[in-house]
This record gives sequence, structure tokens and C-alpha cells, in this order.
Amino acid sequence: MKKLSLVIFICALSFSSAALADEGWGARWSNLVTRAKNQAKKIEVKVRTWANNLFEKKDEKKDETKTQVGQTGQNRGPANDVSTATAAVTSPPTTSTSAAEVKPSPAPVRESIVESEDRGTTSEQLKAMVRQAKETKPMAVEAGRKGDSTLTRNKSGVVVIGKIKKEIPRLDIGTEDKISARDIVGEKVDFKAIKLKPFKALASPDLVDRKKSEANIPKVIEKVADAKAVVSKIKTGDFPVTKEKIDAVNYALAQPNEIIEKESKPLSEPELIMIASYMINDDNKSCHNMVGLLQSVKDKSQYAAEAKYLAGKCEKEMGLYAQYVDDMRAVIKNEDDEYGKLAMTSIADNVKFAFEDDVAEIVRAGKEKFKDLTASTYDAISFLLAKVSAHDGNAESALNHAKKVSEKSEYYTRAQFIVFSSEVLLGNNKDSIETGKNLIAYLNKKGDPHKIEALVHLNMGRTYYNSKQYAEASQSFLKIKKDHPQWVQGLIEQGWAQLQSNDPAGAIGNMFSVQTNIFAKVYKPESFAVRTIGYINLCQYGDAFQSINLFERIHGGWSQAISKYITEHKSPAKYYDTVKLHLLNQNLISVDGLPMQVVREMARHRDFINAQNAVNEMVDEVEQWRFVENFFARDLNRIGTKIANLKNESRTLTAKLTKTPNTKGELQLSPIEVNEMKSQLAAVNRRLGSLEFRVEMVKKAQSNFRDLKSKGVTLAVNKKNDQRSRAEKVLVKRLKAVKEELDEIFANNELLKYEVYAGSGENIRFEVAGGEKGAATKPKHVKDTQKNMNWNFDGEIWEDEIGNFRSSLENNCPKDKKKSASL
Repeated sequence: MKKLSLVIFICALSFSSAALADEGWGARWSNLVTRAKNQAKKIEVKVRTWANNLFEKKDEKKDETKTQVGQTGQNRGPANDVSTATAAVTSPPTTSTSAAEVKPSPAPVRESIVESEDRGTTSEQLKAMVRQAKETKPMAVEAGRKGDSTLTRNKSGVVVIGKIKKEIPRLDIGTEDKISARDIVGEKVDFKAIKLKPFKALASPDLVDRKKSEANIPKVIEKVADAKAVVSKIKTGDFPVTKEKIDAVNYALAQPNEIIEKESKPLSEPELIMIASYMINDDNKSCHNMVGLLQSVKDKSQYAAEAKYLAGKCEKEMGLYAQYVDDMRAVIKNEDDEYGKLAMTSIADNVKFAFEDDVAEIVRAGKEKFKDLTASTYDAISFLLAKVSAHDGNAESALNHAKKVSEKSEYYTRAQFIVFSSEVLLGNNKDSIETGKNLIAYLNKKGDPHKIEALVHLNMGRTYYNSKQYAEASQSFLKIKKDHPQWVQGLIEQGWAQLQSNDPAGAIGNMFSVQTNIFAKVYKPESFAVRTIGYINLCQYGDAFQSINLFERIHGGWSQAISKYITEHKSPAKYYDTVKLHLLNQNLISVDGLPMQVVREMARHRDFINAQNAVNEMVDEVEQWRFVENFFARDLNRIGTKIANLKNESRTLTAKLTKTPNTKGELQLSPIEVNEMKSQLAAVNRRLGSLEFRVEMVKKAQSNFRDLKSKGVTLAVNKKNDQRSRAEKVLVKRLKAVKEELDEIFANNELLKYEVYAGSGENIRFEVAGGEKGAATKPKHVKDTQKNMNWNFDGEIWEDEIGNFRSSLENNCPKDKKKSASL
């Protein structure tokens, strides 16, 4: 439709120009007409081709009828398709036809175009086309609604309203005429309706409180000074300032004093090394390099304390603890107050077992030398001294030091355990029980990261037992968790408490569960004594005799084997080798002539375990020296790769800067590009210099570290040997204690046998005489139940039964006689 309108417009322009020329408008209109005709001829072919194609498409449509609707301002609507629009343009209106009548369209434009294909377009035809375009309305117009006729309008029909002061009246200005978009662009263009979202009201801003706003606005606003008044005050007779007045001023220039340069003092070698050590470890990942460099200054100069402290910190981080302690000892001996205090704080923190005695000696001296240490440092020192005193058996000193540890300290719970244990050793049962209760409550509330709760319950049970509170003792032993090494020992001691609380059935049941095959590898001869006494207290002499015989059958040869081993092996190292052999092959029933259970009992003591852990740590430390030494080669390889890459980059930039453009059209570098490359080259050279300096420092550190390694390995090996010797002595002591315990149990068995023989004879006479037996006894703390909890043992025991197992044997003792036996 747009294209057809354009053609009609051009034709009309040509026709109008021709008509104006014919009517004598002058020579300039003649030229215009001539150009219009030429232009019309050029587009004539295109018009004919397009028109023919248009009407051919219309003829191909089936079931379509060409109609022409009389168009008036009242009933004309939008054109429905291209054919009706074309008909409206090409067919003249017929006044005699009503708006509802429909007549076929003759399509005169098509016929005239076909007829004039060979002879061209004449001026008459162009005039006819222009006349058709003027007389035919190409677009349907829907008349708008008229508004209020009383309103004032301007010449264009727009409503004009004067200024309203009171209120704005309701205005009915009507609606505008509407035209169809289809009449303009045709049906091939798809219009999408624009959907406008409804307007949403924005939230109003919060009201500003007047008092708050006035508080932020200064109440007193200074008045701006009058510029004229200020200038009038400044102006004197010298205004305006002129060059002549300035030249007339007399002044004298003061000569500057002679500048005397101070002497430049170059940095000393120790200062350079200190700076280099800080630089090389700027990322806190090069402790090995820092330690190596600091060896050059830590034994001399005013930086010795600082160098030793920094080296020690790095050594601790790298796991070189023996060398760390040696360096911190040197710092604390030094007179430097700053680094001495720092060393005290560092060395007292979580001291390893192997170094507790050494560090305790160091901090005792440092505590007197350095004052005003932090509270956390004093807590750490107090805990260390308490721990060492406890190992030495000095309970009173341990108690005093442990009480100084504050509740805020990370050592508080362990310090309170030392307080509790020391009070037990000193015989303060009442105080120790109170301390133990408070410690358990604290652990339940704050947690038990150091796993000391089981030890607290074990010692609480022993304390209750010594205080003859047997029911509480039994309950405390039951609270020891089953995954703790002292669990079986707690069960045996619970058996003694049950005997003392008149619960022989409970003691027998617990010792029976301990003596099952589940605990076949556990050293437990004492459990047979508890079980035997339980049978005697129930006057079950036959079972008591069997228990004694079972003990002697299992343990009969143990005492002789231990005696033989002690006689044949005088060196403590042999004891250590025996334990090592057992750990390598734990299925051996006998190890170097000793029963496997005896060897386990030797090695499970805390003193041996602590010493052996220290040996393991020193072995690992020796390997750690070799591991850390490899870091230097790694660093040199990495730096070498970076240097090679930077050298290649430097050569590339240099070549670009020195290259002359050839004759093949290469462009000369611009000054900006040259400057950028020079800046890049300077940066590369700076990085090269830095890396080459780092290589030099790493090599120096590597050489120094190699010398330090020899010393550090020697310290670690010596400490390992000391701890192994300590462990060997513990094994010797433990084996002797095991033999003494066995000998004592065997000696007491003779007494128990006598009680069994005497009691059994008396009991036989009692039963023959028809005496009345005593009722089964059960202590008050053992809750009774209606459910029968007795069943025969079939080789298995539930885990939760252990510690709660009870014997179903009857009490065969006379009713009026209380039978009790003990060792």
C-alpha cells in the first residue's frame, strides 16, 4: 500500500507540473515538467510489473469477491485486505449507490496499464490517476465523539481553559478521529498490542521528626560578611597595587646557610641479614630460608636475641622442637627484655612430654627475671610446674601450682585434675570429693577435649572407697567408659566396692564377665581373688575352691617365668626389646618366656606410654630435618624457572626495541609503544634482579641450614635416647611390680583355702543339723525389679551387661551368722 501511494504521489507531481507548464507559469516550470516525465518513464516498468503481480495474486484466490463499498464519513471502516484497499483507490465513487450496496470493481487501472504496455504513459493518463487519488479516500476513518459544545476552542478545535483559582471543572473534550493501521501498512505487518502494567503507588517516605531534623541543623547560622566592608578595611593608601609600588619596596634576600651532609652509615652485615630474612619469609611460607639466614647473626651482634627468637618460632612451626627449645633457652638467658618475655610466652605453651623437665627449669629462671608477663603466660607456667611436680611425686607443690591456673585458661580442667589427685594423695578425701564433683560438672557443661573424665571417675571411686562410701564408689567405677584403657581396672575395683557394700552376688557376676574369653589377653589375676571372696561370703565354698584352682591353673607358672626372666636379663634394653617383639606379633602367647598378658601389663602403664610417645616424636623429628632440607632445592628450581622465563621475555622486548623495519611494509613503532616496551623491559629487569638476589639468599640459607641440621639432629637423637632409657626403666619397674602382685595373691590364696576348708566343714554340719539359711542380700543402691534377670551363660555377654552382671547363687550362710572374708 505504501508503494502504491508513493507511485500515485510521483505521478500526481508529474501531472501537476505538466499542467502548470501548459498554463503558462513560465520556463522554470517547463523544466520541472520535463524532469518529472523522464522520472515517470523510468519507474513505469516497475509500476506495471508490480501492478500485474498484484492483480494476478488476487485472481488466484478462491471464494473471494471483489467489492467496492461506498465510503462516507459515517459508515466507512478499516480496509480488510489489500484487494479492498486497491479497489478503493482505483475505483471512483458512485454517488447513486447506498452505503449498503455492493458492486463489482472494474479495476480500470489494471486495464489501462495492460493496454499501455507498448505505447508508454501519456499526460492524460497521469492526470486521470492524480484525479482518482484526490477523489478516492484510501483510508477508513472512524469519526470521533464530539465533546461539550459550551467549551471554548481555538481555530484548530482544541479546548482552551482559562486559569482556575478555586477548583478544576470536569471537561468533556470528546475523542479524536481514528484511522486503521491496516490502511497504512497492510495485513502482512503483525501488530502486537502493547500491554501496560497498571501504575503502582510507591511507598511514601517516612516522616521526619521535627526534633531530629532540628538537632541536625545548626540553629545559629553565621551571617556572611559584607564583601565591600571587608575590602574597605583591607584597602589602605597602597591600593591599587602597581608594578611601580612593588619595585619601590626595599627588601634584602637572606643567604641560605651552608648545607652540611651528615655521614652516611652503610648497613652492617647483621642488619642486612635481618632485613633479608624478613623479606624472604614475607609470605610466612619460607621458614626454612629464614632459619638458615638467621644462623649468621643469632650467635653474635645486638640482634642475637631477636634472631634466635624468630628462628625458634619457625623451628617450632616446622616440627624441629629440640632445636626450638635450645634457641628459646638462649633468648631467655639473654638480657633482652622484649624478646625474653616473648620467649617465655612461647616456650611455656603446650610443652611436649619429653621436654617438660627442661622447660620447667628454663621458666623457673625466666619467671624471676622477667616481670609483668601476661595472665595466660602465668597460667601456662603454673600448669607446667604443677605437672612436673606431680610426676616427681611432690603432691603439695603440684597442688599449689595447679590452684594458680585461672578458669579462663585452656589448662584449667587439667590443672583441676592435678588439684583433685593431689588432694587424694595428701589424704584430703573430703576436699578431693568436692573438687571431683565440681570438675565433673564443669566437664559436662564445657566439654572434655582432653579426655580426662574417665580418670576423674576412677579416682572418685577410689576416694569414695577410702572414705567407706562403697555405694558411691561402685557407681563411680561404673561411669568409666568402655573405650578407656582403665575400664577393666575400674570393673575390678568396682568388685571390691561391691564386696564391701554387702553385694557379693554383684561382685561375683562382674568378675565372671571379666574372666570370659572376651578378656583372655587382659592381665586380671586380682579378679579371681574378688570372685573367690564373693563365693565365701555366700558360703558357696565349692565354687570358691574352684575359683582358687582356676587361678592357680592359669597363673601357676607366671611367677616362675617372671623370676627367670629377671634373673637372665639384667639390661633394661632387653625389656624394651621384649615389648617391641610383642607389638610386632601380638598373637604370640609367650614372648621371650613371659606370658603375653604380663608383657601387655608392663607396657600399658601411662609412664611407659608417655615415654614411648616421646621416643616416637624424636624419631619423627630426625626425619623432619631431612624433609625440610629438601625445600631449598625445590625453591632453587622454582626460582630458576622464573628467571629463565623472565630472561626470554627481556630478550624479546629488547629485540623489538632494536629492530629496524624492513622494506616489506612493516610499521615503525610509535613513541607511545616504545615507551610502553621500555617500561615493561625495566619492570622485567627489576624482577630479574630481585629473583637473582633471592637465589643468593637461598643458597646462603641452604649452607647455614646444613650446619644447623647436624646440631638439631644430635639434640633430637640425644632426647630420643633419654626417653628410651626412661621407658626401659619403667618396664623394669613394672615387671617387678607384677611379680610382687602375683606373689601376694598366691600367698593370700593359702588363707582363702583355709577359710574354704574350715567354712565348708562348718556349713556341712549346719545343713545336716537343719539350720535356717540366710536370705539373699542386695544393697540399697541396687534397684530391684519384678522381671527375672537371671539366665544361663551361653558364651556371650551383652556389652551393657558388663559391670551390671549378677550371680543367681543363693546365700548358704546361717541366718544368724554373717560370714565375711577379705584379703
